[in-house]
Amino acid sequence: MTRRSKEEQDAARREAERVLQRQFLADLLEVYQAAMKVRRLLQAKAREHIPATTVMLVHANPYEEQMLALLDVHLDFQSLESRAETISLSRPITAKLAANLRSIDKYFNEIVSEYADHFSAFTGQPPTRQLNELGHVADFIAKYNPESTFAIAFRKPFRAAVATLQGVIIQRSGYT
Repeated sequence: MTRRSKEEQDAARREAERVLQRQFLADLLEVYQAAMKVRRLLQAKAREHIPATTVMLVHANPYEEQMLALLDVHLDFQSLESRAETISLSRPITAKLAANLRSIDKYFNEIVSEYADHFSAFTGQPPTRQLNELGHVADFIAKYNPESTFAIAFRKPFRAAVATLQGVIIQRSGYT
Protein backbone atom coordinates (compact mmCIF):
# COMPACT_ATOMS: atom_id res chain seq x y z
CA MET A 1 0.00 0.00 0.00
CA THR A 2 1.40 3.37 -0.95
CA ARG A 3 1.68 6.23 1.47
CA ARG A 4 -0.86 8.24 -0.51
CA SER A 5 -3.30 5.32 -0.53
CA LYS A 6 -2.95 4.93 3.25
CA GLU A 7 -3.55 8.67 3.73
CA GLU A 8 -6.62 8.51 1.49
CA GLN A 9 -7.98 5.55 3.44
CA ASP A 10 -7.37 7.35 6.73
CA ALA A 11 -9.11 10.47 5.43
CA ALA A 12 -12.05 8.39 4.19
CA ARG A 13 -12.28 6.61 7.57
CA ARG A 14 -12.23 9.92 9.47
CA GLU A 15 -14.94 11.33 7.22
CA ALA A 16 -17.08 8.21 7.75
CA GLU A 17 -16.62 8.60 11.52
CA ARG A 18 -17.68 12.26 11.32
CA VAL A 19 -20.77 11.27 9.34
CA LEU A 20 -21.71 8.72 12.03
CA GLN A 21 -21.09 11.26 14.79
CA ARG A 22 -23.16 13.96 13.08
CA GLN A 23 -26.00 11.47 12.50
CA PHE A 24 -25.83 10.39 16.13
CA LEU A 25 -26.07 14.03 17.22
CA ALA A 26 -29.02 14.62 14.87
CA ASP A 27 -30.77 11.51 16.23
CA LEU A 28 -30.12 12.61 19.82
CA LEU A 29 -31.64 16.03 19.12
CA GLU A 30 -34.65 14.44 17.42
CA VAL A 31 -35.33 12.12 20.36
CA TYR A 32 -34.96 15.00 22.81
CA GLN A 33 -37.50 17.01 20.84
CA ALA A 34 -39.89 14.05 20.91
CA ALA A 35 -39.52 13.86 24.71
CA MET A 36 -40.19 17.57 25.05
CA LYS A 37 -43.27 17.23 22.85
CA VAL A 38 -44.61 14.54 25.18
CA ARG A 39 -43.88 16.79 28.15
CA ARG A 40 -45.75 19.72 26.65
CA LEU A 41 -48.72 17.61 25.57
CA LEU A 42 -48.97 16.12 29.05
CA GLN A 43 -48.92 19.64 30.48
CA ALA A 44 -51.59 20.84 28.06
CA LYS A 45 -53.91 17.85 27.72
CA ALA A 46 -53.52 15.43 30.61
CA ARG A 47 -53.66 17.63 33.67
CA GLU A 48 -56.51 19.69 35.05
CA HIS A 49 -56.48 22.07 37.99
CA ILE A 50 -59.60 21.83 40.16
CA PRO A 51 -60.79 25.42 40.78
CA ALA A 52 -60.62 26.77 44.34
CA THR A 53 -58.26 23.94 45.38
CA THR A 54 -54.63 22.99 45.06
CA VAL A 55 -55.60 19.66 43.50
CA MET A 56 -54.28 18.82 40.05
CA LEU A 57 -55.82 15.83 38.27
CA VAL A 58 -54.38 13.68 35.51
CA HIS A 59 -56.85 12.36 32.94
CA ALA A 60 -56.31 8.74 31.93
CA ASN A 61 -56.86 8.98 28.17
CA PRO A 62 -54.38 11.74 27.30
CA TYR A 63 -51.98 10.40 29.94
CA GLU A 64 -52.02 6.95 28.36
CA GLU A 65 -51.63 8.39 24.87
CA GLN A 66 -48.56 10.38 25.89
CA MET A 67 -47.09 7.52 27.94
CA LEU A 68 -47.23 5.34 24.83
CA ALA A 69 -45.33 8.06 22.97
CA LEU A 70 -42.87 8.29 25.87
CA LEU A 71 -42.30 4.53 25.66
CA ASP A 72 -41.10 5.07 22.09
CA VAL A 73 -38.87 7.95 23.20
CA HIS A 74 -37.44 5.77 25.97
CA LEU A 75 -36.67 2.99 23.49
CA ASP A 76 -35.03 5.52 21.17
CA PHE A 77 -32.78 6.75 24.01
CA GLN A 78 -31.88 3.13 24.79
CA SER A 79 -30.99 2.60 21.14
CA LEU A 80 -28.76 5.68 21.24
CA GLU A 81 -27.12 4.38 24.39
CA SER A 82 -26.17 1.14 22.65
CA ARG A 83 -25.08 2.99 19.47
CA ALA A 84 -22.75 5.25 21.46
CA GLU A 85 -20.09 2.54 21.34
CA THR A 86 -20.08 2.53 17.54
CA ILE A 87 -19.35 6.15 16.70
CA SER A 88 -15.56 6.00 17.09
CA LEU A 89 -14.90 8.11 20.14
CA SER A 90 -12.05 7.79 22.61
CA ARG A 91 -12.77 5.69 25.71
CA PRO A 92 -13.12 8.66 28.10
CA ILE A 93 -15.50 10.42 25.72
CA THR A 94 -17.51 7.25 25.09
CA ALA A 95 -17.75 6.65 28.85
CA LYS A 96 -18.89 10.24 29.45
CA LEU A 97 -21.49 10.04 26.67
CA ALA A 98 -22.71 6.64 27.90
CA ALA A 99 -23.06 7.94 31.47
CA ASN A 100 -25.22 10.84 30.28
CA LEU A 101 -27.40 8.53 28.18
CA ARG A 102 -27.72 6.08 31.11
CA SER A 103 -28.96 8.91 33.31
CA ILE A 104 -31.64 9.77 30.74
CA ASP A 105 -32.56 6.09 30.34
CA LYS A 106 -32.93 5.69 34.11
CA TYR A 107 -35.06 8.84 34.33
CA PHE A 108 -37.47 7.66 31.63
CA ASN A 109 -37.50 4.15 33.07
CA GLU A 110 -38.84 5.56 36.34
CA ILE A 111 -41.65 7.42 34.54
CA VAL A 112 -42.56 4.42 32.39
CA SER A 113 -42.47 2.07 35.40
CA GLU A 114 -44.77 4.44 37.29
CA TYR A 115 -47.17 4.31 34.36
CA ALA A 116 -47.10 0.50 34.31
CA ASP A 117 -47.56 0.28 38.08
CA HIS A 118 -50.29 2.90 38.54
CA PHE A 119 -52.34 3.23 35.37
CA SER A 120 -54.88 0.62 36.47
CA ALA A 121 -55.64 2.73 39.58
CA PHE A 122 -57.25 5.58 37.61
CA THR A 123 -60.88 5.85 38.72
CA GLY A 124 -64.00 7.90 38.12
CA GLN A 125 -65.77 9.12 35.04
CA PRO A 126 -63.69 10.19 33.23
CA PRO A 127 -60.90 8.19 34.89
CA THR A 128 -58.42 10.40 36.77
CA ARG A 129 -55.74 10.38 39.45
CA GLN A 130 -54.28 13.16 41.49
CA LEU A 131 -51.00 14.34 39.99
CA ASN A 132 -49.26 14.19 43.37
CA GLU A 133 -49.84 10.39 43.30
CA LEU A 134 -47.70 10.19 40.15
CA GLY A 135 -44.48 11.73 41.40
CA HIS A 136 -42.30 10.95 38.40
CA VAL A 137 -44.79 12.36 35.92
CA ALA A 138 -45.37 15.34 38.20
CA ASP A 139 -41.63 16.06 38.09
CA PHE A 140 -41.51 15.58 34.31
CA ILE A 141 -44.30 18.08 33.61
CA ALA A 142 -43.61 20.61 36.39
CA LYS A 143 -42.43 24.12 35.66
CA TYR A 144 -38.67 24.04 35.07
CA ASN A 145 -36.58 24.03 38.22
CA PRO A 146 -32.79 23.55 37.90
CA GLU A 147 -32.82 21.46 41.10
CA SER A 148 -35.55 19.06 39.90
CA THR A 149 -34.94 15.47 38.89
CA PHE A 150 -36.03 16.50 35.37
CA ALA A 151 -33.16 18.99 35.21
CA ILE A 152 -30.54 16.82 36.92
CA ALA A 153 -31.31 13.43 35.36
CA PHE A 154 -32.58 14.49 31.92
CA ARG A 155 -31.92 18.04 30.76
CA LYS A 156 -28.36 18.44 32.07
CA PRO A 157 -27.18 15.02 30.83
CA PHE A 158 -28.76 15.73 27.45
CA ARG A 159 -26.97 19.08 27.17
CA ALA A 160 -23.69 17.48 28.27
CA ALA A 161 -24.09 14.75 25.63
CA VAL A 162 -24.75 17.36 22.94
CA ALA A 163 -21.74 19.44 24.04
CA THR A 164 -19.53 16.34 24.02
CA LEU A 165 -20.60 15.36 20.52
CA GLN A 166 -20.32 18.88 19.16
CA GLY A 167 -16.84 19.20 20.63
CA VAL A 168 -15.70 15.96 19.03
CA ILE A 169 -17.22 16.84 15.66
CA ILE A 170 -15.68 20.31 15.63
CA GLN A 171 -12.29 19.05 16.83
CA ARG A 172 -12.16 16.28 14.24
CA SER A 173 -13.25 18.67 11.51
CA GLY A 174 -10.14 20.70 12.16
CA TYR A 175 -11.91 23.84 13.38
CA THR A 176 -10.12 23.98 16.73
